[in-house]
Amino acid sequence: MPPIHWDTIITGLVSAALFWGIRRLTTMLKAYIDHSAEWREKTDTRLEKLEEKVETTVSGQCTQLRGDIIHKSHRYLDDLGMASTEEKGAFYAEYEEYQKLCDENDIVNHFIDTLVERVMALPEREI
Repeated sequence: MPPIHWDTIITGLVSAALFWGIRRLTTMLKAYIDHSAEWREKTDTRLEKLEEKVETTVSGQCTQLRGDIIHKSHRYLDDLGMASTEEKGAFYAEYEEYQKLCDENDIVNHFIDTLVERVMALPEREI
C-alpha cells in the first residue's frame, strides 16, 4: 500500500472548502446586487410618481391663485374702481404667495404683475 500523503489531502480539502466558500459568497453578492437593483428601480419609479403628483398639485395651486387674483383684479378695477387698504393688503399678500410659487417652479405670468400694479394704484375706499 502506497503511503498516504496527508498534506495533499488536507490541501485538497482546504482548497475545496475555499472554492465552495468563494462560490457561495459570489452567489450571495449577485443575489444582493440583483435585489438592490430591483429595489432602486422600484424606489425610482415611486419617486417619479411622487414628483408628478407634486407638480400637478403645484400647478393646480398656481391656477387657483392666478384665477383668484384675476377675478379680484377685475372686481376692483372694473366693478368698484377702488379698493380699501385692507383689501389691497390681502390682495398683495396673495400675489406674493403666487409669485413665490411661480419663482420656485419657473412659471412666468407677466400680465398678473400688470394687473396687481393697477389694483395697487387704485384710489382707496372705506370698508
